[in-house]
Amino acid sequence: MDGAGQGLREQARPCPQAGSLLRLSEALLQIAIVLISVSIVATLPWLAIFGGIIGAVGGLLMVNGYTLAIEIPFLAA
Repeated sequence: MDGAGQGLREQARPCPQAGSLLRLSEALLQIAIVLISVSIVATLPWLAIFGGIIGAVGGLLMVNGYTLAIEIPFLAA
């Protein structure tokens, strides 16, 4: 393999922090869905707001997991 191919192979290696961020964002989004669903059944608007906040945090972590724009210290490997 030539030098250019080796350089591309190094760039393509997965980042462990990205996996951690994506797993955490998936969990937060699932929790948000459950909280919002429960708030509908229980007619608790504050629970829907709390679920929305958790969902927004999960969405931001998902975007960061794909772009790795911000390094989160407690998730760094």
